[in-house]
Amino acid sequence: MGVRKVGHGGTLDPFATGVLPICINEATKVVELLLNGEKAYWARAELGVRTDTFDLTGQILERREGSVGEGELQEVLERFRGEIEQRPPAFSALHVNGRRAYELAREGLTPELAVRRVCIESLELRGFDWPYVELFVRCTKGTYIRSLVSDIGDALGCGAAVAALRREQSGWFTLDHACTLAEIEAAGSEQPLVPLDSALGHVPVVDVDIVEAHQLLQGRELKVSMLRGDLVRVRCAGEVVAIGAVIEGVLRSRRVMGSIIERLAAEVGEE
Repeated sequence: MGVRKVGHGGTLDPFATGVLPICINEATKVVELLLNGEKAYWARAELGVRTDTFDLTGQILERREGSVGEGELQEVLERFRGEIEQRPPAFSALHVNGRRAYELAREGLTPELAVRRVCIESLELRGFDWPYVELFVRCTKGTYIRSLVSDIGDALGCGAAVAALRREQSGWFTLDHACTLAEIEAAGSEQPLVPLDSALGHVPVVDVDIVEAHQLLQGRELKVSMLRGDLVRVRCAGEVVAIGAVIEGVLRSRRVMGSIIERLAAEVGEE
């Protein structure tokens, strides 16, 4: 595939499975755009247990006997729908004074992580058989499902920890787009890559010719028919060659895919 650069669109917990967008070469310039979309997760939680990592891979801090009824559980879940505040887990990849929070936590330190506002757009109870609960969560970026489950457990008074976690959607990408590592290794050079134009299909488009694409590569502005667009994808010959913004009919580029423009120019020269 001629891979020169690789970037990922959001981390997954080590024990989790599911969608993890991987960008290669020029697509690494739009990783931030792919991170902004909503996420969807399936989670299996165990009630009656608390751990230091908020999942069952961590050290068990407490176990409680007893049970919780489905009605009580539904009442608590309602409190976590919509905008909520949550504190990320100490065992997370967030930076604290130049170090990862999980590095500090593994040394027995307590990293100070600020409470953040997130939006739980959907929180569905998919299964309940004490002590196990299955949840489907649709949420904004930056939401920690481990923190959500732990907070639900605290609200129930019994504690809870994530037993299994699968990300089913990340922005535009769903499980239908995903491949396993084994499938990627077996595909060799014939990788099932998603075209950048498809991945950014939700972003308004401005089409240009190869001469105009070269002008963007040179840092020049272009007059276009669109009057305004805070974020647009610029397309030439069916391929995304830049990301930019349109203000009063003038296109200004923010990210330019130089190697794609040069390849398209070479192809035009061969015709």
